[in-house]
Amino acid sequence: MVQAHEKSKKLIDAIEPPMKLTDQQVKLAKQYAYERLKEGFTIASFCSNNNLSSKTFYVWKEQSEFMEYLNRVQDALLPEDAVQAYENVKKKVIEMANKGGATNLKEIKLFQETFPSVVESDRRKQLEELGLDQNGKAKQGNITKSPEEHKESLLRRLKKDDRK
Repeated sequence: MVQAHEKSKKLIDAIEPPMKLTDQQVKLAKQYAYERLKEGFTIASFCSNNNLSSKTFYVWKEQSEFMEYLNRVQDALLPEDAVQAYENVKKKVIEMANKGGATNLKEIKLFQETFPSVVESDRRKQLEELGLDQNGKAKQGNITKSPEEHKESLLRRLKKDDRK
């Protein structure tokens, strides 16, 4: 366990924080990523334990530089076997949907509840590929994609998933 923690720390320390972030934001982003993986984590308790108002934390989360850094740190902490298991679940769901078979929703829900950070990371990556922000809206500076462009992007991702 100590080796895994040291490896994670090295991965996170290698991530260059944006210049706009304060030392406090960098420190708390790293701490947030670690604590978020623990059972019973809440933003309110995180903020309270770190003498930070929830309002301030949510203001930070609105800053793209902070969120991009936080997401990179969180993704670095994801266990590789959990990410691979999630990719396998996605592949299985696609296979079952293509075959018209029954999907075991209980197993999928259990997986999503067990590995919410992996599910959230995948969601962020998919939104980013589509040029959308966390709320599903077009990012500033991005030209909104037409329905045909969205369809083409989705088909490319599905084909990529099928090859795995």
